[in-house]
Amino acid sequence: ARVPADDFVVSRRLDGTVASRYGDNTWDISPWLTKANTSKLVFDFWPGQSDTAYRILLRADAKYLLFAMIWFKGGAPFAVNSILNYMPFVRNLVRYADEIACRLPEILANEDLLCSFADTRLPKSMAKSLNSMLSHLARIGVAVLGFDVVKDSVREALQAHTRTYIGALQQHTPIPTRIYSTILSRVSEELSDWELVANEAIALLSKCGSDPLYGRSRDVQREIWDSNPDTLKYRPDWSEAASAQLQQYLATKGEVNSIRGLSSAATQVQQVAKLVVQAYSGMRDEEALSLPYECAESTVSSQRTHLIICGATTKLAKGIKRARWVTNQEGHRAIAIAQKIADVVYEICYRQKLQEQKSRAKMLECPLFVSITDWPRRLAQFLTMVFSSPRR
Repeated sequence: ARVPADDFVVSRRLDGTVASRYGDNTWDISPWLTKANTSKLVFDFWPGQSDTAYRILLRADAKYLLFAMIWFKGGAPFAVNSILNYMPFVRNLVRYADEIACRLPEILANEDLLCSFADTRLPKSMAKSLNSMLSHLARIGVAVLGFDVVKDSVREALQAHTRTYIGALQQHTPIPTRIYSTILSRVSEELSDWELVANEAIALLSKCGSDPLYGRSRDVQREIWDSNPDTLKYRPDWSEAASAQLQQYLATKGEVNSIRGLSSAATQVQQVAKLVVQAYSGMRDEEALSLPYECAESTVSSQRTHLIICGATTKLAKGIKRARWVTNQEGHRAIAIAQKIADVVYEICYRQKLQEQKSRAKMLECPLFVSITDWPRRLAQFLTMVFSSPRR
């Protein structure tokens, strides 16, 4: 192997001074960039821990791997970002070598060790880096490296595995646990805030939806009233109809202090409820949107109660297929909140309460998440069809 001396210059600054030498545990490769960015290759793989004689050897192996990749690659040189992208993979490889007490050349030349590393220690996202490094090291050759890498057949099998993984990757990167936990906590708080004013809000939405004058200003009431103004019996305006608590709720949520703001707030709660249902069931967005009004169930098995959400999916079949998701109390809580808002929509559009006057079969045909901001246009025709047409 053509291992350079520790004083070999890795990088120089624009003024000619040395930025890093081969023996340094951090190589500053910022001078290789055309922009004034800071980029470093850090070979301290065990920060805060004491070096052992074996770890010093593994660090030397890692340095030479990167050195060979950079100086003996052949053809166009690596971009700095490409070099930096190899470091997480090298770090994992070094730590694995430390665990099994093997040098890096031993692992890269041994099919069993390398496959074990790939299966147990290598994140799937780094599989491409492994294949790329093996290909470059194979082209550099044993004369420069001082060791040979695994056979072509092994590299081809690893590459095929990577292609299968990438081809099957159809989802976005998962949200980090800390952020996901914060989101769940926040949406739960949103539902709790709504529950404090829900009874009044639902009643007021129903009243204002049924009576076009209720909750409007005196001027608006006069505009709406199309008969003799002398016969107009004024309804309470918004300031009289809504309590101080409800008005404060709207202000806290950044909504307009009016019936329009309340309608918008209820729509936001529907969206939050849908997110909670998805979070605690794993269903997709379109599956949540198509949930029927009567979708919450519970079953008892082995003396334990299991909460279920019933709906439909197109994921596993051509066309619509009935599906069931396991959820928890939060999922059922969100459904109950969405049902109460849907009750208002159905009552206003069809002049009757869904839960009290309609059979379960009819309720299964009605969507849970219905628009509260555009009641007549979107729902009148649908509801007329559902409630008046005979069952097929």
